[in-house]
Amino acid sequence: DSFLLSASGREFIQRVGRWAPPPVRVPVDLDLSLDSIGFAQEEFTEVVARLSLEQGRVEVERFSFAGPGESTVLVTGDAGLTTEGGGSGSISLTSKASDRFARMLSRIGVRNPILEILDGRSVEASADILVRAQDTSLRTLRLRAGDAVPTGNARIEPGTSNARGRLEAQVAIRALDLTQLPRVSSLFEATANLDVSIVLEA
Repeated sequence: DSFLLSASGREFIQRVGRWAPPPVRVPVDLDLSLDSIGFAQEEFTEVVARLSLEQGRVEVERFSFAGPGESTVLVTGDAGLTTEGGGSGSISLTSKASDRFARMLSRIGVRNPILEILDGRSVEASADILVRAQDTSLRTLRLRAGDAVPTGNARIEPGTSNARGRLEAQVAIRALDLTQLPRVSSLFEATANLDVSIVLEA
């Protein structure tokens, strides 16, 4: 745990993220359940990982855990393990003390100004995700933070050396309270390298 949080550990994680496994000629199935495991100076419980690996792709039937801040995460879907990558699936998060979950993300190097929404309020979030080389799409996105409930779709095109990236979103917000939104500056920081097009209904 302490190694993964160190500079050497984070470099190791980055290298693992760029690693592609050798071709698998026979299917490999994994069904793992753990009552408790320590990671990032936190305890995670009810860890379940059911997945299969075949022909350079992994199919995740279920990956779930309970973590800090009375948080639960559930992931399903499939992803490519070759250099082509890509994948699709769904992810959901519920957290009663979202600031504790945000601190855990920060410890493992996950930082983004938009995560300021994890400020201690209870949060529920879910989305269907499609990742391709040319873009990433979020469908049926739903977020409950406090009383506000944004729903909608979003699409992000990564930038290149010759062009800026682009974010397109259609969002409807019920029970909007401007005082509960993230700081405007944090939104600008999160989209600094993107051209932004947002259709908002409130």
